Amino acid sequence: MNVPKDYFFEHYLGRRESDTLNTFERNIAHILADPTDVLPERLYAFDTWQFTDYDKYMAPCFDKEAKARLHEEQFPKDLEAAFKAGVRMAQALPKNA
Repeated sequence: MNVPKDYFFEHYLGRRESDTLNTFERNIAHILADPTDVLPERLYAFDTWQFTDYDKYMAPCFDKEAKARLHEEQFPKDLEAAFKAGVRMAQALPKNA
């Protein structure tokens, strides 16, 4: 998600559970998995980069230093979490798949 964590939980998963995320997740699960198979895991990555070089774009709503710092500190953790989720989902698949 290209929004800060607080904004995401307030506007997408706040007091009113997001129909958009749940509908999307159900649709993906329906397309990719038999109901007896493994369902996809939901992972969150917040305040991600829109551009690799913010100097090439006029986007004053973004704090490029904060984005760079968050990318350096958090992005490796997000990648690791995604990798581990992929491993868990792959290991949970039926062995004859």
